[in-house]
Amino acid sequence: MVLLPRRSRHAMGRKSHLPRHVQLLFPSRPYPLLTAVHAEHSLSDLTKAVGELEFQLDQWYASIPESMKFPLDDKPMSLSEELKIHLRSRYLYCVEMIYRPFIFHVFSHTPGTPQFDLATSPPFVDYARKCLQVSVSFVLSTRHDLRHAGTWYVVRLAFLAASLLLGASTLRDYVDLLPDRAADAIDWVQGYLEYWAPHAASTRRMLELLMEMKAEAARLGGLNMM
Repeated sequence: MVLLPRRSRHAMGRKSHLPRHVQLLFPSRPYPLLTAVHAEHSLSDLTKAVGELEFQLDQWYASIPESMKFPLDDKPMSLSEELKIHLRSRYLYCVEMIYRPFIFHVFSHTPGTPQFDLATSPPFVDYARKCLQVSVSFVLSTRHDLRHAGTWYVVRLAFLAASLLLGASTLRDYVDLLPDRAADAIDWVQGYLEYWAPHAASTRRMLELLMEMKAEAARLGGLNMM
């Protein structure tokens, strides 16, 4: 059973991969990879792209036949609506991807620096908050018991969502990024990983990493403020 692409599975198995996730809990120590990837595009360039991407996504949603159209809220749907569940998860993933670079710009800079102050100023911080809000919606609206509806795809995205939320929790002294029900979403991801951990070693590794991140976030006081 293939859970992750080979390169990702090899990275997940290496001990050196741990700082890539734990780094989200240490915003005062910028992670070079995040900085290098997202520094290629300035915040102003990213903002210009947001409007066009939002428009294209709205156009796609409007073109879906009524029989396949899913609600845009995060209320759970029944198993009889499996196709709609699948489509909604893809839609929310696309929305999250539009805004994700803004949260990475926040994580990539040290609080108190001009770069951090810029990344946490409007409208950029609003987009960062949207990323986390969509992450919560994605997690809370996804069924964990649909093995043939992109389960392993959802496992990876749920793990990333929890990582982003935990990272944001450690920044509460500097900027309030966390949406409502963030703690519920993190707990849901833990339960999701626990549910599927017996089926794949990489999922068990994700669960281990999540528990380490939760412990570190609690030590830093982030979880107490959710």
